[in-house]
Amino acid sequence: GSSLCSFSFKAIYGIIELYATKYLILVTGANFVSEIISKQIFHIEKVVYIPIGQRFRVTQVNKISYPSEDRTYIQMLKDQFSRKCLYYSYDYDLTSNNQRFFTNN
Repeated sequence: GSSLCSFSFKAIYGIIELYATKYLILVTGANFVSEIISKQIFHIEKVVYIPIGQRFRVTQVNKISYPSEDRTYIQMLKDQFSRKCLYYSYDYDLTSNNQRFFTNN
């Protein structure tokens, strides 16, 4: 039989297409680190890769079983995210500068 699983998440990081399928990347762990102009900034601590458009298996320890064609690429992504150098904000564009922020608001 099949069963449903759910993931609690903080943010949607994006979608990536690998060899076998596309994946939704969810931020499942994040810490508040600072504020810029009263806008909260978070540090990404943990992400999960959810296959889109195909069935996937979750083990009893909540690990997703990925298609064999994508395992190397998933590991490469995990290595990048393990460096923990990514940040996000719900309401501030971290890729912009303050001058642009004050000019547009």
